[in-house]
Order: sequence, then structure tokens, then C-alpha cells
Amino acid sequence: MENTIETPAPRTRADIARENGAKSRGPVTPAGKAASSRNSTKHGLLARTIVLPTESKKRFARLLNLLRKELAPQTEIERHLVDRMAVARWHQMRCWGYERSVVAHELSRQAAATPDLELETDSTRAALIIRQSDGHSRFVDRVSYLAGRYQRDFDRALNTFRNGRNANSAQTNPQTPLKTNEQERS
Repeated sequence: MENTIETPAPRTRADIARENGAKSRGPVTPAGKAASSRNSTKHGLLARTIVLPTESKKRFARLLNLLRKELAPQTEIERHLVDRMAVARWHQMRCWGYERSVVAHELSRQAAATPDLELETDSTRAALIIRQSDGHSRFVDRVSYLAGRYQRDFDRALNTFRNGRNANSAQTNPQTPLKTNEQERS
């Protein structure tokens, strides 16, 4: 019988990070505690500025936290860009809600007034209603335009964020330039 020694599986970075995170008990220094205590104020101020009274501040905070967790901003400029992304996405979702509400309201109003529309699919009824009601159509067009604008705002902030990260990465990890044929000959 052969003696084999089992070696433990190598620890991954994720395992090490998980172990270190389990040891953390939060900020210890007065400055760290003060900075940590302001986190909810920062989120709350942005939410109070952006979120309408009929909307959920918790839902906005969840969106903001998801973006911050995924992108992990490291500088004040990066935090600003993540905030811009959250605001743009929130406004875009609001536009989608407006569009849905207007179409749903008009569908129910028209269903009562025009029973023969009941035979059509929801998509067909919605298209017919929007086509027939010029005032609603202009509103839906405006809301759709704004939703596209907010998408562009989000994309622009994300691209700026990524470009800044790439520029910082290039500065901290400069690549050695490749020599050209002329440089090699000399």
C-alpha cells in the first residue's frame, strides 16, 4: 500500500478576502467611525434630492448601493460618476413607469368606451390607442425621448468611469514600449 500525503487545496484570493472580512469589526479609529457614520447621510441626501415623495427612497438606495458595490469607486470623482449613473437609471425607470401608466390608463378608459377593442391583443389595443389619441401620443413620445436621454447619460458616466480607471491603471502599470525595427538596428 502506497503512502500518500494529501495536500490542502490552494487558497484563492476570494478565500483569503473572505477570511479577512470575517475578522473585520468595522472602523476602529475616531476618523474611521466619523467617515462611516456619514455614509447614510450621503445616500440619504441624494435620495431626498432625486426621489419623489411617491417613490421609494429604499429602492433608490438599493440601486445606488448595487452600483457602488459593483463598480467600487475609489476616488471622489468615481463616486460622483456612480451617483450620476444611479440618478440616470432612476430617471429612466421613472419614464418607463410613466409610459406604462399612461398606456394602461388609456387602455382601461378605451375598453369601456369601445367594446370591439376587447377582441384585440393588448399590444394592438395599446398601439391603436396611442395612434388615436394625439395628446397621449405626444406625451409618450416625450417620455420615450427622455428615457433615451437618461440611457445616454448613464452610458456617458459609465464610459467616463471606465476611461478614468483605464488611465489610472496605465499610469500605475506602465507598459514597456515595443521597439521599432529602426530602434533595434541602432
